[in-house]
Amino acid sequence: MGFCDLTHFSVYDKNGHLCPFDSGLIESDVLLYVSGYLKPVYDEDTSPNNGIPTKDMGPINEWWVSGFDGGEKALVGFSTAYGDYYVQEPSEEYAPFMKTVRQKIGLSKVVIEFLLDECWQQPSYEDLLQRLRATGNPDLSEEALLTHAQFVFDQVMSFDNCAGEDDDLLVTTPCMRNLIKISGVTFKAGKKMGRFKKGAVKGKDKTGKQSVQHWSKAATTKLVRNVFETFFVDQIDKNDKIPFRKKRCGVCEACQTPDCGQCSHCKDMKKFGGSGRSKQACRLRRCPYMEFQQAEQDDDNSEEDETIREKELPLSPTIKPCSKRIVNSVKWQGDPKAMCPERVYYNCAEVGGVEIRAGDYVMLDTEEPNRPLMIAKVGYMWEDSFKRAIFHAHMLCRGTDTVLGETADPSEVFVVYECDNIPLGTIIRKAVVEIKKPPDNWALNGGLDDLPPHSEDDGETFFCSKRYDPICGRFEDIISDLDSLDSLATPCQSCKWKHMNKKEKKAVLKEGVVYWHGEIFKVGNCVFLDPEVVQNRHK
Repeated sequence: MGFCDLTHFSVYDKNGHLCPFDSGLIESDVLLYVSGYLKPVYDEDTSPNNGIPTKDMGPINEWWVSGFDGGEKALVGFSTAYGDYYVQEPSEEYAPFMKTVRQKIGLSKVVIEFLLDECWQQPSYEDLLQRLRATGNPDLSEEALLTHAQFVFDQVMSFDNCAGEDDDLLVTTPCMRNLIKISGVTFKAGKKMGRFKKGAVKGKDKTGKQSVQHWSKAATTKLVRNVFETFFVDQIDKNDKIPFRKKRCGVCEACQTPDCGQCSHCKDMKKFGGSGRSKQACRLRRCPYMEFQQAEQDDDNSEEDETIREKELPLSPTIKPCSKRIVNSVKWQGDPKAMCPERVYYNCAEVGGVEIRAGDYVMLDTEEPNRPLMIAKVGYMWEDSFKRAIFHAHMLCRGTDTVLGETADPSEVFVVYECDNIPLGTIIRKAVVEIKKPPDNWALNGGLDDLPPHSEDDGETFFCSKRYDPICGRFEDIISDLDSLDSLATPCQSCKWKHMNKKEKKAVLKEGVVYWHGEIFKVGNCVFLDPEVVQNRHK
């Protein structure tokens, strides 16, 4: 028997009790049967009219999802020893069970589409939650994602099994790794995912505590040890832990797949007549568990490199990361100002019942708790291809985040070269910022007999008269920083400064002269060098 449609169906066990077919009962060899009305696959009518009533079809061997048929509704089917069936509408009694299945499948569809669109940007878990909120479906929430995390993970794994040889696995993206660690999903056989740190090897000692293996140390005389510790201080490895080594999970489908014997890695194996030099596993046996460990190890290395870089170039960060959690609804006001292939720009939007226009000052929440709200200027607003409302924020710095600390006026803010693209729904409320520019004859005015009175701090009214440079800890007069947002195609002043600063850090050779960090270097110039740069020094 071929494929047929099955509508007004119910799934039950041999005792006649309704059972969910997606909870692992079929995989545990529990006999489940299905009843309903059989109809031909070309019949688009989902009612039982003109259908053949059936009963006790089964037992069900497996259930599957074959796609979304070009829309939001997934094609779910059953397979028995007698045929395959596309299920349509459930019976009234079985509708609550099917609602959960539709929710899980729809959640998996959104997650996989998000990973395919954004995997090149290494999206975070917060970005994934933002995509779920952007759908506008209340069933696609963070709570639903954590509840059905195992099903979503299995679907992503199934999708990764069809990946090419050189394609990165979707399960290794930061958002999926965070979901694995938060929800505790397993690899088919109950092996939980954990965070692997550099140098750590899983194992326990007699006390039940986590043990770490170490290299055995060489036995030397005291004289030899003193010589090495005196003359080869930088060359001796301070970390005597065994390097990180990836391990297979041994339970996933890839680990249980035999070697194909056809790919280049198999042909190099000795058992297939090769030289055995590459020592690479079969291309069909890409264990996602090992990919997960490698991604975690790469993150640890990047964090260490970032820490070293921060120590080498200590900066005084003034702007803390903004929270991108959407707290208010957004409605566009008026017609679009401009339209691009992936963006539609607007001049006005209603955020939480408050009208926000380009050029207004707003207050945003921070990712760190117990910190005051951040102040930003709305540069321009747009709606992207995923119907997300976003604005370009030019950040302002509070006086307490500068070298002034708590001695600063709480109502004074400073211009900094920091900007970001932030969802409009994250705006808490509007703020009032007064720009105070110095008079043209400030040099002739002399000093002031009395200081200007301090304005009362109401938390929403501020003034700005200087730009703050966090690298030098210097305050400068504002020239045209806040008024330099010319057009939609032109980046803000912060973007221009970042581009210029990045360009200055790159050494450029032009006409026999090197331009670097705003300086000109020619042959014969004297420069300062780090002592570690010079090798083979003679004392």
